Amino acid sequence: MPKSLSPVLLVAVLVAACSSTSSSGQSDRVPRNIPIPKDAKNPIVIAVGSSATVAQLTQAAEQTVSGQGIDMIEADRKRGIVETRRINITAFVPGSQGMGAAESLVFYVFAAGKDSNGLMVIEILPYYQPNPAMAATEPNYRVLVPVEHPGYQYALRLEDRLKQNLAKQGIEVLGVNR
Repeated sequence: MPKSLSPVLLVAVLVAACSSTSSSGQSDRVPRNIPIPKDAKNPIVIAVGSSATVAQLTQAAEQTVSGQGIDMIEADRKRGIVETRRINITAFVPGSQGMGAAESLVFYVFAAGKDSNGLMVIEILPYYQPNPAMAATEPNYRVLVPVEHPGYQYALRLEDRLKQNLAKQGIEVLGVNR
C-alpha cells in the first residue's frame, strides 16, 4: 500500500469530506450566489396551495432555520411564527465583512397565514436594528433590511431551502413575490 495519496485522489477525498449532504442526497446548506432580482421586494412572500396549513408552513420554516444551524427564539405552529436569534451575517454571506456591528446583526421572522386576498402564504422578513441607541430604548425596534443588504441575499437563500422543504411535505408553491 502506498504511503501517500496521489494529488488527484487527495483532492477527491477532500471534496467528498467537505460536502455536506442530507439523507436525501441534497446539500444541507443553502446555495450561494442567488442573484438579487432587479425589482426585489422585502418581505419575501411565498404563496402556497390552499390545502397547506399554518402548522405545516411553520414546520417547514423551522426545518429551514435549524438546517442552517441558526437558533430560534420562537417557533409557534399555532400562530405561524418562527423567529431566529440574531446572527452576524458576515459569517453567512462571503464578502460582507467590514459592515458596522449594528448593520451586520440580522434576524429572520417567518410568518405563515392568509394574506388579504385569502391566499395561504409564508413570509420571510429579514430584520436588523441599524440604530443602536433606538434599539436600547425601544424593545420592539426592528427595520427590514434593504434589498441590497447581505441579510436580504441570505433571505433569498433561505427562500430556496424553504421551497425545498415545502416540496418535501407535498406543499405546492404557487408563486413568490420578491
